[in-house]
Amino acid sequence: MNTKLHLMLLLLTLLSINLVAVLYAQEVEEVEVIKNGDFAQGFLYWDIYPKAHFSAGVFSFTGGFLCLEKIEISALRFFIHEPVKTLAMVSQEVMIPEADMGELSFIIIMNHWNKKKLKINVLFISGSNKTTDLSGWVSLDGLPETKLCNEYSLFYLKYDMTPFSGAKGRLVIQFLVEPEYYDFKFYLTRVSIRVKKPIYYPVRIHDPLGVALGSGTYKSGSKISVRVTSNMVTLQNRTRYVFQGWVGSITSNASIVDLTVDSPKELSVVWLKEYYVSFNPPYSHCSGWYKAGAAVNCSIYKILDYKNRTRDIFVGLFADNKSINSIIAYAPVNISAVYKRQYLVETRAIAEVSGLSFGLDPQLIEGGGWYDAGSTALVKAPRALWIDRGSILPLTFEEWRDSISFKQEVVQLKVDSPKVLVAVYKVQRILLPAILALAFLMLTAIVIFRGPEKVKNYVSGLSIRIKRRRTATMTVENVVRNIESFRRWLGNREQVHADKVLTMLKKHVEGPLKSLEDYFGDTYQFKELMKEVHAWAGVLESRRGSILGKKDIEELVLAAEIWVVSCRNLHYELDR
Repeated sequence: MNTKLHLMLLLLTLLSINLVAVLYAQEVEEVEVIKNGDFAQGFLYWDIYPKAHFSAGVFSFTGGFLCLEKIEISALRFFIHEPVKTLAMVSQEVMIPEADMGELSFIIIMNHWNKKKLKINVLFISGSNKTTDLSGWVSLDGLPETKLCNEYSLFYLKYDMTPFSGAKGRLVIQFLVEPEYYDFKFYLTRVSIRVKKPIYYPVRIHDPLGVALGSGTYKSGSKISVRVTSNMVTLQNRTRYVFQGWVGSITSNASIVDLTVDSPKELSVVWLKEYYVSFNPPYSHCSGWYKAGAAVNCSIYKILDYKNRTRDIFVGLFADNKSINSIIAYAPVNISAVYKRQYLVETRAIAEVSGLSFGLDPQLIEGGGWYDAGSTALVKAPRALWIDRGSILPLTFEEWRDSISFKQEVVQLKVDSPKVLVAVYKVQRILLPAILALAFLMLTAIVIFRGPEKVKNYVSGLSIRIKRRRTATMTVENVVRNIESFRRWLGNREQVHADKVLTMLKKHVEGPLKSLEDYFGDTYQFKELMKEVHAWAGVLESRRGSILGKKDIEELVLAAEIWVVSCRNLHYELDR
């Protein structure tokens, strides 16, 4: 029983059961080239030559004949009728595919006593009629054999076919028989040419930009790298793609990925599409790359105030000259924030009495305010008015000053720049004689009813007040000149050290203002003026060692202009 088992295992190996193919299932493909190599289909695909002195046929061995149960083998039987030296051959047209290894094998079964009488030779005749002898004539007597029962032996022969990889030709197996008796026979079966060629798998990469490398066909088990030549691809139309990763057979966000080709691979490159959104000034800082379809955030100011009686009012957003409500990066686009320019028409009113000037309520003037550039402003001032300066004074409109010089109280002008209109009023001259006459009558009445001594005291006191008023007036004008000097010095600079500004403020503003304390120290207006000057001095003190920019300078210049007006209005407090 052990002998039978051994023979069965040996036959399974020799009869080319695909045991080797299992070992190479992952990396090689085993292909059978010979057709009908077991002759189960008779002589199909085979040419047999010659037929003299022998006959050939298909014979089926049973398990009992080979002393093996459940085994049946088909074979081509050569039957030599006469003891004559005979050359026989079988051949088949074959196409050997390109492969790393190829092998021809077949089995001869015959009576082991006759093995010396049979020689075998194998030829391969290529398409160009080149004949290659694979081994020369070989006697079975020198080959290993496996003895079966009934005096039969099995001979397994194999030949290297690797040199013929990719060739087309005819395989010829020759048999030279020198029988010593009649009815000499032997059997040919399991003719096989098996080639083992590597399995190749495709690696397909889908990349709409065409910058990915690594597509191709690779031998199973190969180690390869797929990569993109650039993580960012910028097109000429302000569009770019940013590498995000790989999906498919592998998932990774690395630009270079190593993989083993053990099966077909399908990969896709994932790109993030971005558009360049550009902004016109003053929002150039918002320009940049934005994800396609994403909202673009950029803070838009409704009013741009330049602190010089000029401002811009936001009108709307435009994308490539088309009005939009929101900014979406739907394509490369140029965004403009459109503004309209406005100028301030600033109106003031002053009264000039006896060489002194003091401010009046600016609300007396109609038509001041902000106007669109190029529009027309209509400004009106009252023709006459009365003010209380300790006594009722009648005033009449004299002229417009500053940006224009005009004698009519109603003025119409084109607003093509900031405007300052100062309505100047003076005491009505037509009433001056009457006022003098009234004063003479009042003085006469005082003399009659109070006596000469009281008149003398009244006149003396009036003289002192007039002298004090003139001194105060001169002091105020001196302070105004100092503040104006400070304002002009500061207004001519783009930037300046805070220490220098503080020094000039104390010299030309804070110091001169202290000279007015004797005259106006108890007035509310003077106290507020000093409070504001001290506040600015505190700010400058805290910023010692730093540089004031244009914006800070503009704010301080505007404050100085207000201080000048406040100083001139102190005359009103003096008269009270």
